[in-house]
Amino acid sequence: EDVGKTRIIDVCAASGGCGNTKAAIGIAARLSQMGYDVLYVDAEETQNFYEFLPENLKEDWAEASLAIAFMNGGALDMLIKNIRKAAFDYVPAFKDPLYAYNISLQAYYDTVNEIAGREMYDYIVVEHTPGLTKELAKHLSDRKMMAMCTKDIAGEAERVKRFDGNLAGFG
Repeated sequence: EDVGKTRIIDVCAASGGCGNTKAAIGIAARLSQMGYDVLYVDAEETQNFYEFLPENLKEDWAEASLAIAFMNGGALDMLIKNIRKAAFDYVPAFKDPLYAYNISLQAYYDTVNEIAGREMYDYIVVEHTPGLTKELAKHLSDRKMMAMCTKDIAGEAERVKRFDGNLAGFG
């Protein structure tokens, strides 16, 4: 891998309830323990990762000013200002679903790409909403690393196969 380049690890799931939040936080924590500078981003409509953080790492909910920045396409500098510094850095969660703030997941994807371009971190771990949307497929199309979380239930292997089959160009 290119030294000095930010690597993005996308944590995905073909269906909900399979532990992608725990997996994404675990990956971010482990990379941080290994000495890497890591940013965790929850790019889900409903951001629930606070419930999995130890009490000493939990912060207040994201401020309205960050939502306004996302809505107006000027999120990068505001987001960088709002990043919480902890065992690994993370973008604060919004209390309500993103649609309540009129924030698109594409705005998150664009901001992740911009932060990666600034090479502020060794790794950015991005947790995604379960399932595959057009925006997520586009986001993943040029990625190199993805963690796929699954459940041990009937039909899950077929869901993962369909998910993978719709990722044109994924390496």
